[in-house]
Order: sequence, then C-alpha cells, then structure tokens
Amino acid sequence: MQNWSIPSSGNARKAADFVVAGGKPELPIRGRTRMRRPDVAVTISGRRRTMPGPLTPVQSDKLPTSPTLDWHDGRGATGHAWVPEQLYREILERMPVVCVDTLVVRAGEALLTRRSQEPQAGSLWLQGGRMRKGEQLAEAALRTAEQESGLSLTLRGVLGTFSTVFEASAHGDSPTHTVNVTFLASAEHDARPRVDSTHDDFVWWPLTKPTGNSYLDQLFVLAAKQPGGVDAVFTQ
Repeated sequence: MQNWSIPSSGNARKAADFVVAGGKPELPIRGRTRMRRPDVAVTISGRRRTMPGPLTPVQSDKLPTSPTLDWHDGRGATGHAWVPEQLYREILERMPVVCVDTLVVRAGEALLTRRSQEPQAGSLWLQGGRMRKGEQLAEAALRTAEQESGLSLTLRGVLGTFSTVFEASAHGDSPTHTVNVTFLASAEHDARPRVDSTHDDFVWWPLTKPTGNSYLDQLFVLAAKQPGGVDAVFTQ
C-alpha cells in the first residue's frame, strides 16, 4: 500500500474574507474640467447643510451576466511577461505572490499530485501556480492545472480566496507566501493524469476522507457544498 505524505495544517492559513469594490470614485483631476456632482441637502445637528452628491463609479465596457472575477477600465494589462529569477527571489523576500489553485474532481475524488520541488517537495498538493500579468483568473487556473496534470479540465466555479505560507521555496531561501484564488474543476471519469516535471506521482483522493491538512480539508468541504453535492455533479 502506497504511503502518501500530506503537509501538516500548520503550513496553511485561511485568508480573511474581503470584498473588492468594482470601481473607483470619480474625482476632479488637476488640469482638467469635470462636471460638478449634484449637491445634496442634509440636516446635521439641527442645521441644514449642503454636501457633495454621491460619487460616480467608473463604468466598465459592459455589464457582467455572471459574477465578475476580472475587471478592467478598458485599457487592461498587456503581455504575459515572466519575472526574471533574481527579481522573483527579491519579490518573495518582500511580499506575497498572487496565485491560483485548482481542486480537480472526478466521481467524488480529488486529484492530488506529489510535488518534486519546493515548496512542499514530497507532499501531495493541488495543481496551481503564479498568475501572470495580463491573465484572467480563469485563464491562469486552466493553464496551471492542465499543465501540471496533463488533463483537459472544465472549471466549475471558485471555492474561495486563501493565504498560504510555506517555509521553503524553489527560488532561494526565503519562505513562500501566496494569496490564492482557488477554483473547482472537473475531469472526465476515465481521465489519466500525466504529471509534469514539477511532480512525480498522483493519487485520486476521496473527498469524504480527511487529509489532515486544514487547507485541503476545507476545500473538500466547500466542494461538497456545490449544488447537488460533489457525487451528483461530477459522477459522469
């Protein structure tokens, strides 16, 4: 029987929930003339005063028909340039990195791949990686998960946003701190993973079986709360 190593729960922390505003206030810009906002009359401490009207958010190119994961003001970021190794090491020493993780599921089981490099070398983990500048979140999730698993995947939604801190790194001696948008994806029932060079093995892990890692186990619970349950949604 194969013995699998899963990192202890001390290596993962759940990020606080947060809401990002979709736009920014419409404010005067030096050297330009803006239409003045309509004033609003209010009563404060028995005295009637005039205050500036409501702020107007910047409008995007179209209204979303589903929850918005990516927003831009029409210009957007261009290019998917990769960060040079030395610069990336300096970034890891000073700040968190934006990443995506993907929980790949089929027939009530999750795909966990054994990492062959840090962080978490020798342990089972999700598929994922850095988000590139100019990428959309879903693009980054599919790129990293399909590259690491060798599977054709279908994204099903977002499980949440989390913060993970690892003592080791594949880039120097600094600990790795990432903020991860974690997706749920499905694979075909007969899918046969072909892991990339950053992994050396894989296992289909039952979603009802705890791993002992609080981050992974929390994702299993969130996946099971999908409409109809994981077995109903992903049994093909």
